[in-house]
Amino acid sequence: MAIVPDGRVLHAEPTETISVRTNQAKIIRLPDSAQTVIVGNPSVADVSLQKNNVLVVTGKSFGTTNVIALDARGAVVGESLLRVEASREGVVVVQHGRQRQSFICAPNCEPTLVIGDDTDAFRTLKSQIEDRNALAQGK
Repeated sequence: MAIVPDGRVLHAEPTETISVRTNQAKIIRLPDSAQTVIVGNPSVADVSLQKNNVLVVTGKSFGTTNVIALDARGAVVGESLLRVEASREGVVVVQHGRQRQSFICAPNCEPTLVIGDDTDAFRTLKSQIEDRNALAQGK
């Protein structure tokens, strides 16, 4: 069975694909009987079941996984493929020989984390983001 964005359930293999971009969210309506949602690879996408069977899908890293909805008895009431695509809007890639670094330019350019970028630049920016987030949480 496939879950489609309007909440219909298709009785077939998961041929329907839900697409979302990295660092963005998408709202999906689940069948009324859905009680539990499972994402195949949580490093690709995060899902959160809200009131009224609304599912929030957030793209974390590009790739493909699946999402399964279960009813209260544990029976599958829907399954779809979930594709997370890299967000390219406003992204500028700077190539220095074999080293690559990505920037978001909207309108000013700031470094951003993109899988495949130079390891040292990626780790440095990741560390800075984690430090900033820790400060914001009072740690």
